Amino acid sequence: MKRIAGILSVILSLIFFVAFNACAAENLWFPHVACVDGWETEICILNTDASQTLNGVLKAYSNSGTAVSGEKIISLSPHARRQISVSDEFYDAGEIGYMVLDISSGSGVGYTKFYIEGLYRVAVPAVSEINSGDIYVPHIASDQEWWTGISLLNTTSAAKTFTFEFSNGTTKTETLSANEHRAFVVKSMFGGTTPQGVESAVIRNAAGVIGLELFGSSGESGNRYLSGILLKDELAAKLYYPHIASNNEWWTGIVTYNPSASACNLVITSYREDGIALGNQTRYLGGHEKYIGSAKDLGLPDETAWFSVSASSPVSGFELFGTNTGHQLAGYTGVNISGKSGVFAKREMIWDGWTGIAFVNIEESSANVTLTAYDDDGNAVDTEAITLNPHEKKVKVAEDLFSGNISAATCIGYVADREVVGFQLNGSEDGMLLDGLPGMMKIKNDDAAFTTGNQDFVLEEALSYAPLFGNSAGDFQGSNLPSRVDYSSYMPSVRNQGNTGSCTSWATGYYYKTYQEVIEEGWDKNRYAFSPMYLWAMQCKNFERPASFIASHEILKNRGCARWATVPYEDYYDDRSQYRNFYIPDSVHQEASAYRSGDRNPLTGLNQTKNALADGPVILGINYYDHSHLRNNVTEEQNYLRYDPGNYDGGHAILCVGYDDAKFGEGALLFINSWGDDWAIGGYSWIKYSDFNNIVIVAMTISDTPNQQGDDDNVQTRPDPPASVSASDAEGAYVDITWSKTGTALSYKIYRAEIGEPATYEAVGVSASTRYRDNTAEPGTEYYYSVVSLNDIGESEHYATDTSGKSYVDAGSARGQALTQPVLAWDRNDDSEIRSYFTVSNVDPSAVVMEVFVSKTNKGPWTSFGWIDPGDFYITWGEDSEYVGLKPFMSVRVANEYAYSYSEPAQVGKTIVTQVPVAQIQTLTAAADEGKIHLSWTTDGGSADFFEIWRYLASAGEENGNQWILVNGNIPADWTGGFDSGVLPGKSYYYAIRAVYQGTQSEYRMLETPVKIGTGQANLYLSDITYNYDGIVNPAEFDIEVYNDGDTDIGDYTIKIWAYDWDDQYSYSIAEFRASEVDWYGTLLPLPAGYHHTLSFTYEIPTAYADGHFYSWGIEIDPNNEIEEIYEEDNFLWSDKGWWLYGNTRKRNIMSASEKLNPSENSAALRPVSESENPNTKIGNTKLFNESEVTADRKRSRKENNFGPIRFKKPTFCIRY
Repeated sequence: MKRIAGILSVILSLIFFVAFNACAAENLWFPHVACVDGWETEICILNTDASQTLNGVLKAYSNSGTAVSGEKIISLSPHARRQISVSDEFYDAGEIGYMVLDISSGSGVGYTKFYIEGLYRVAVPAVSEINSGDIYVPHIASDQEWWTGISLLNTTSAAKTFTFEFSNGTTKTETLSANEHRAFVVKSMFGGTTPQGVESAVIRNAAGVIGLELFGSSGESGNRYLSGILLKDELAAKLYYPHIASNNEWWTGIVTYNPSASACNLVITSYREDGIALGNQTRYLGGHEKYIGSAKDLGLPDETAWFSVSASSPVSGFELFGTNTGHQLAGYTGVNISGKSGVFAKREMIWDGWTGIAFVNIEESSANVTLTAYDDDGNAVDTEAITLNPHEKKVKVAEDLFSGNISAATCIGYVADREVVGFQLNGSEDGMLLDGLPGMMKIKNDDAAFTTGNQDFVLEEALSYAPLFGNSAGDFQGSNLPSRVDYSSYMPSVRNQGNTGSCTSWATGYYYKTYQEVIEEGWDKNRYAFSPMYLWAMQCKNFERPASFIASHEILKNRGCARWATVPYEDYYDDRSQYRNFYIPDSVHQEASAYRSGDRNPLTGLNQTKNALADGPVILGINYYDHSHLRNNVTEEQNYLRYDPGNYDGGHAILCVGYDDAKFGEGALLFINSWGDDWAIGGYSWIKYSDFNNIVIVAMTISDTPNQQGDDDNVQTRPDPPASVSASDAEGAYVDITWSKTGTALSYKIYRAEIGEPATYEAVGVSASTRYRDNTAEPGTEYYYSVVSLNDIGESEHYATDTSGKSYVDAGSARGQALTQPVLAWDRNDDSEIRSYFTVSNVDPSAVVMEVFVSKTNKGPWTSFGWIDPGDFYITWGEDSEYVGLKPFMSVRVANEYAYSYSEPAQVGKTIVTQVPVAQIQTLTAAADEGKIHLSWTTDGGSADFFEIWRYLASAGEENGNQWILVNGNIPADWTGGFDSGVLPGKSYYYAIRAVYQGTQSEYRMLETPVKIGTGQANLYLSDITYNYDGIVNPAEFDIEVYNDGDTDIGDYTIKIWAYDWDDQYSYSIAEFRASEVDWYGTLLPLPAGYHHTLSFTYEIPTAYADGHFYSWGIEIDPNNEIEEIYEEDNFLWSDKGWWLYGNTRKRNIMSASEKLNPSENSAALRPVSESENPNTKIGNTKLFNESEVTADRKRSRKENNFGPIRFKKPTFCIRY
């Protein structure tokens, strides 16, 4: 059923409390839904997380982007699964063009499946990443035997114009309005006939657009093939085709598409099932060309079980499997489908069909794969471990992969220690239906990050990034540190980030990246400044929590950064959707890729930060500070942040550009801010040394990488050697070497030779800074040290003779001995704090600092957590740490100013788990006052990051399309009340509230009785109409449910019955009567305020309507507005089932519209429902797909819809054309 749209638009106009800025929610998109013309759509959502509940709201939209069919709250436990038949769970499913799962916490994957029972079936993954560039259409088959359909969705809030560039050179421009969805067959773009050579396409300027393509066999072909893939902006230099099926029953189809204008070479490598390589083939693929054919046509060796394609430039492609009978076809993409974990989203029940699963190990080492079968609730049904040799393939039906019984399982997850490719095929028992899906992987950040800027983050999130925070740091600092460092002369002009919480992109991109390139290239710092807009837009496009150091670093490392001149900054007042949908051309991405960054290095404590500052700026995350005194008339004595433990700012990112040991009499760090040059003094301020541990939450550096050399680059010569080198005579078992910076050098190589033994001249290390400690020096031996500069062109001159006559050569020696080896041991885990405790013994008495390392194996690679005092310590892992669920290895290195020593690795003895003490709601009260609903609540004192308030219209149940609505999902944790001004007077509402803490939700607390704003008026509300549409006889039986949700009683009212003819598209008023006429026992009227009743009656369908046409019922109450009501728009409903009727003679009676509008006989008799009447006509059971609206002349014009309704038209791609 569909209520009049006006009331929904009012109900959904929500203003609750004060808007509170939070991270943009993640969405899972189902970009095409078809529930018309015999087509059905199934969607599935899976929670891939092992510990966090997935919560969200599933929303349905029409093709125009208007919300339809209500919403559904989704809450899935870890590993749980929800499969939804759209027609069964959403009213007016035929109006739905696409659906979106708005995820408030957790993460998930999913798929969409389209089918006509017994004829066609196809499945494609749901979309979790919005396309940010050109979209590739790798295959178009549009001729006498095949059709190709394309479905596109504009996810942005602005109109989108894009261009199809087809493989034959033809171009077509299309425009989608904001949030519009459109589906069409390719031949419709060419007037019904597809030109020769249209075999693939690139959709240009398509950032923000998602979609899919389906290809199927035509009716003329005699086959019933149907398959499809997502349309994405991704290419890959290596594609995987993990299964070959070529025999009397099956064929395998291969597509590899080169979207570039330049040719590329393909290297095809075949493997046997046991992983043995069978050799390579080379093929040439011209620009915009596509290889298409069967695996058999490739001429692969007879024993080929799978193969890979390596391309000299990125390509796209997919694989198809079909039966020679023409009944079954399934496929999936070959682009970016490898990973170490994933899920096979649907296991077919054995009474319905079968599920085949294949794994391929694509690495050179053996892979251990753990399979877990889960039921819909996320319970593990069985677990199995398998081992795959290098390049080996295993393929079995799902049940045969497990030694136990998995009959209760609905999906299968896998975790591997090597990169694997997995896929599944699902077939029906009758051999008629088939679909395929790759193993679906949730793209997740490897690291947790705290958010900064105008964002809400908690300390625990910072600890997951800097897990040693809270441990004390030693007093040791490296030798030869200057007393003052200042890099402000290398900084670009101070600018203002405005009203957007983009400070991480300013600190890491605009300031830090600009500094690195100014040093590397010798560029003008303002002319060649780098763009925070590029970085922030990419962070918003790719991360659920974009305002984080991790997000900034991941973009800098993997995508690079464009220049300000190319992408100037725009302040969209923190509207994340505008940044997400900000169009970035491929040429800009290409520019950015030339300026990438390397790895990040977290720092612990003031001394580590100062050591790093000796080599360059340091990125800081700060909180708990007061800067109110830095806004106007700031003096030099006032220019520092004041520690304020009560000022929770939400976090901010800055760039530290120096220090001064004498500043303010105690020393301070100098930083540049992104709040404009009228803040503080010219946009710069200080943090005192004494406030460092209180204000600074995280410190880190990011290494630079050599830039790609272009034809127009200025640096075309080798760098000069350093002007001077100094090698110390250290008391410890090492030598410290320092040297002067060389402007065009990217890094430095350190060489060493024993004095008097020039033949021993050899490289001992590399440094990106101007300092190096040689820990391999033999105590008592004197060395000459030479430093060589490096850049992309080459190395500076060497000096390898036994002399110190060059300025870049100096002598030094190590005198002390190594420290005694410390002993590290794991003590215990504190699950409530997500913390591990360690003891350290046998520490050399001279050691003053200790570095802590972690690794997933006892042989590394090792990651440093930073320096602390020697002795016992703890690690706070954090909810999102990559080590949660593992037992990692730890190691420490103790050091003094002269020497160091490592411990043996020690493993954490218990798996790291999380346990979050989320607050529980104890009371919730609500009261109406001055046109608003005032709410208040109390908690048990537990932790909360924020609260969520939900609302439910009490005067209708969920079965009538009503849903719980999230009113506000980001209520500050310190609030205990507020008001909802988005409610309708006269309507009764329930409310519910829950707390959320680090992604974990409390139980809901719901009002026991509904609350409403009184009006003093009556209000009729037609809630539901039903009739027994299947197997009934004339007269038809009706039940209508009517509410009085006003404040005064209603004595009687008028009821009108409408019939809508889908053949002539007219609506007819066929009966009008009073409610009292069907109040057979006089017990239902008057209808008191706050009550509802159900009227039951039969209706004799007039013979004028026994014409075989397809009709829908409509019921209208109080059609003449005799009752003064609060709302008039809630008095009409169309039934959700259609009917048709033939006369007693079974001959169709043809009557004109005028005859039906003015029937000559009065056959609209009303009677109580009776079971004694003899059947003579029947009403059919057919879905109603569209609503119509009453007009003054009683005519109804059917709304246009790309998908129908057309009852008798043969379906093709679910599209009317």
